[in-house]
Amino acid sequence: MPESKNIDKALTDHSSANPETAGVLHLFGDLEQRLLEGAGLEGAEELASGIIRAGLLVRGAAEQQAIKELPDPLPPQWVLPELHSIFREALLRDFQELPLEFAWLLRMVRWPLPANLLPEFMFQLGQKPEFAAELVPVLGPRGQALAAAWEEFALYREARWAQPLSFRNKEQRKWAFRLWRLKDPSAALRYAWSNSGSLREADREHIFETLLFKVPVEDWIALRDLGGGSQGLQQQCWVRAACLHFPEYGEEAKERFLLCAGSGDWSSFRFVADSGKRYRWKPERMVQTVPPQWFEDEPVAQAYFCWVHQRGWVREFLSSLQASGKAPVRVWYFKWLLSQGLLSGGFPTDLLTNGIPFAEITPCLEQWLDCCGEKIDLEAFLRASGHHQHFWSDGVCRRILALNESERVHRYFDLEAFWQRLPFKINPASPVVAEIPEECRMVMGHVLHFDSVIRTRRRMREILPLKN
Repeated sequence: MPESKNIDKALTDHSSANPETAGVLHLFGDLEQRLLEGAGLEGAEELASGIIRAGLLVRGAAEQQAIKELPDPLPPQWVLPELHSIFREALLRDFQELPLEFAWLLRMVRWPLPANLLPEFMFQLGQKPEFAAELVPVLGPRGQALAAAWEEFALYREARWAQPLSFRNKEQRKWAFRLWRLKDPSAALRYAWSNSGSLREADREHIFETLLFKVPVEDWIALRDLGGGSQGLQQQCWVRAACLHFPEYGEEAKERFLLCAGSGDWSSFRFVADSGKRYRWKPERMVQTVPPQWFEDEPVAQAYFCWVHQRGWVREFLSSLQASGKAPVRVWYFKWLLSQGLLSGGFPTDLLTNGIPFAEITPCLEQWLDCCGEKIDLEAFLRASGHHQHFWSDGVCRRILALNESERVHRYFDLEAFWQRLPFKINPASPVVAEIPEECRMVMGHVLHFDSVIRTRRRMREILPLKN
């Protein structure tokens, strides 16, 4: 790790160190305009010093909060002023891919975020809890200090995860549960089970779904004695866990389910409790509960797709797929939708691809581009390929660039959104980078443009001891 700056010599007598300070964002106010306008070569060193000094003031303010849970003095945490301006502009302009990729790379080598980037990253990504969750493993001691000192960063604080209903924001409640189950899944399950009535049904579904693969079998066995609960959602949660953790239950239910394949109608299928009593759910709840791993045969899966679409239960089926990214049924479903011409702007393609591993989604995207050519619905394609965990292979990039030559494509679609995302999605070491036409090298801000993003992504990899 690069040598850490001695940022423990914080200016604690500065007014920002007052415990009554409302927040930390004002510390960067005098830098914001210069960051957006650019400081030029002469002012770069002064600007970098200002950024580090702002970080020092944050540290000084945090020390005044008497944080008892953390060692004092806190260990050093490295700084990276050279990339501060481009990260800041990427965050301000809603290009979260760049900071999220940096957090992902840091997690691979077990490094914390640089101290001078912490307030920016924590505040901007904290606006969307699913992005905030990506930062938790790389906060380091100083990030934990900020989380403990300021309410605006409370979602990052481990002690608060055990009190998820204390958050006012419903999205924060949901993600506090998710973070807590990563740290203590058994406790999170008990809390979720006993407090499910205090949550919206959509939130309860998300919470129980994230617990399925993390909670030990013995905890589910304890819940089995409760008969799966009296409410439909609790029954659904228990059934999903039983199918996953109790082989006898899961195999018996799977066998009954697949017996319906002969008729192509699954309306008569029911899940049962331990007592043998059949749950009287609406069919769409059953569709939402069937494990994706049950489909081992593509023709049977295709018959099920037809049945689901005929009855309009597409979103319920997509919900059942979210719990598992690796089940082959997801790729089969993608190919079936493509063959039926259903991959259009009206279909939730973002839900279809969310969670599919990169190695599996790449051939699907390439096949989509090959099959549809210039007639492809690019709005649907952009939503499907836009997840921050997915990058674009050389094949995908070349196919998108080929569409730029089509007059028909330009008549119906504005490709600017693709050129804005291209530097974040392309492999920064790819030979395709040199082939990108000048008109596709978009400028997104004062500092942010195609070449600066590629340079930054390369620099991120040079700094870190990544293995090939």
